[in-house]
Amino acid sequence: MTEKIMDQIRIYEAGYLLPASLGEQGAGQEAQSIKSLIESDGGVFISEELPAIRPLAYSITSPHGSREHLTQAYFGWVKFEFPQGSITALEGKLKINPQVARLLLVETVRENTLVSLKAPVVRKVDGSKAGISEEEIEKSIEKLVADTVA
Repeated sequence: MTEKIMDQIRIYEAGYLLPASLGEQGAGQEAQSIKSLIESDGGVFISEELPAIRPLAYSITSPHGSREHLTQAYFGWVKFEFPQGSITALEGKLKINPQVARLLLVETVRENTLVSLKAPVVRKVDGSKAGISEEEIEKSIEKLVADTVA
C-alpha cells in the first residue's frame, strides 16, 4: 500500500447489542453478518468477541420495528482496520440493521484491549506475602521432575 493509503487506515471497534429473542444460533449468525458487511466494505479484522447473553443494567427499547423491551441482550464486539473516509457510511449500514438494538463504533488502538487476569499472589495466614527463594523453587522443580520420571 502507498503511504497515503496507509495514513488513511484507522483501527475501529464496534460493540453491539442483539435481542435475546434471536437465540444463541441467531446471534452468531447476525455477528457473522456484521463481520461480512465490514469485510465487504474493505475492513480487515484484528480481534473479536462473539456475542454472549448479558443482563442489561436497565431496560431498553429496540429502535427498529417491534419496539421490543430488552432486559437482556447478546453483546459482542469486533476490532478491525478500516479506511477512515468510509467509516461514516459503514456506521450507517450497521445502524439500519433491524437486528442491532444498539451500536457503538469508536476509533481505538491496535493493542490488545482484553482485560488479562493478574497473576495470583500467595499470602501467608497472617496476610503478608509469602516469599520463596530460588533455591526452594529449584528443589520443587527437581522433585516434580523426579516424581514424573519415576
